[in-house]
Amino acid sequence: MVSAIEPNLRRAEIERVNRKRPDSLDAYDLVLRAHPDVFSGMPDRATKALALLDRALALDPTYALAHGSAAMCHHNRFLRAGLREEDRAASIRHAQEALAYGQDDALALTLAGFCIGMDAHDRAAAFTAFEAALAVSPSTALTYICGSVILSWGGEAERAIEWGERGLRLSPFDPWAFAAFGSLMLGHFYRGRYDEAVSAA
Repeated sequence: MVSAIEPNLRRAEIERVNRKRPDSLDAYDLVLRAHPDVFSGMPDRATKALALLDRALALDPTYALAHGSAAMCHHNRFLRAGLREEDRAASIRHAQEALAYGQDDALALTLAGFCIGMDAHDRAAAFTAFEAALAVSPSTALTYICGSVILSWGGEAERAIEWGERGLRLSPFDPWAFAAFGSLMLGHFYRGRYDEAVSAA
């Protein structure tokens, strides 16, 4: 199944890029090099990633995945480094750019949808982005996982469980599996299924 090996392929690509000289990197390579820090969820590493993403966007201001990745970095800094309004605004701005330029890029759409849902609190726009991502790549586990988070935070218990389980079926060892389990936990908790919530937790 493609979705099950996708994280390993991305890791191999990142390792390839890390063997290249820093002065020979193009926008794609810069984004790949940034991704371990983008997906770490840690604000200090998000700041490090943004330096690479800014270089990528200087080379190509319409690069949707660079914008989506920058949105995620600013989201992480907003959530975990002081709730600064400038980070929230930058998350939304980059997410909107990713949506504008990335209608053929499932990962860019997924990251943009997540940040729009979390930081702009616009769940309808988030799911428009997720549905567009799934139209491009129906087996993108991260889309279902991110969608499950938005759903669980919005109190849509059964749909959160459905999306979280779908993401885990597609990619059981996904680096973002923890987020799907968090959605399952909240969904079952909302429904009073405490044993299932504990198991997911």
